[in-house]
Amino acid sequence: MLKKILTAGLLPFLVGAGVCAAADATPAVTAATTTASPVSVTAPQADQPDLVSYPLVLEYHQIAPVAHNDLDVSLENFKTELDWLQDHNYRTLTLRKFIRCIDKHQPLPDKSVLITFDDGYQGVYQYALPELRKRYMHATLFLVTSSIGKQDKNYPRITTSQIHQMSRDYLVDLGSHTVNHDELSKLSSAQCEYELQHSKAVLEKLTGKPCLAISYPYGDFNPRVLAATKAAGYQVAFAGYTDAIASHLKRYTIPRIYVGDYVQKDNFKVFKKTFD
Repeated sequence: MLKKILTAGLLPFLVGAGVCAAADATPAVTAATTTASPVSVTAPQADQPDLVSYPLVLEYHQIAPVAHNDLDVSLENFKTELDWLQDHNYRTLTLRKFIRCIDKHQPLPDKSVLITFDDGYQGVYQYALPELRKRYMHATLFLVTSSIGKQDKNYPRITTSQIHQMSRDYLVDLGSHTVNHDELSKLSSAQCEYELQHSKAVLEKLTGKPCLAISYPYGDFNPRVLAATKAAGYQVAFAGYTDAIASHLKRYTIPRIYVGDYVQKDNFKVFKKTFD
């Protein structure tokens, strides 16, 4: 479940020139990014890039009163980071706005941030979403459908009733993180298709809305997974960071920056440096 940390080397690709109808964009949140080994993947063949410009895409997991491991960001750090982004005029994007800019081949709003949370932990619903709402910030949650409602002692998951509530919240988008959180490239073709298609169907039944996006567990994919993702009907997919992916700017291999308090001792100092 612990994902590979993304490097700050993504930043040269994050500058968006111009505006794609900034009405859906609002000030955003984020946390520190640090060094670690990039996800090892095979990038798709390069042709025309899908994206004219890239937003800063942040990968959170759990928000908790106290951070215990690299999945966690403490509530106080989270609030501090949100305030800093807001004070520096960063804007959060909705998932639909992001996809619309890709489809129209238009640049994104300047200082765009796409905030994502993986796995579907209760702390995101309990602590993160209220802070985002206070600041009118958007976020996308990627849920592991087999874990919905599980009440693990340390990491309880979001429930079906909470999913119903979030599906009516215009500040929140929901996407798939597969059924079982397996590394998709290591599965058979049939298993991979099941993970992609069944999780999408479950979320669409729960929300009554199309499931437009997926984040790959562990940032793991290969060309076969990319083809299956597109065939399943997803419009975008999020991964980890690699030079190859960043240079291609493809809609099914969107890189993200990992956020976690234990990634770096002085989380906020690194966070601010990321945006210099």
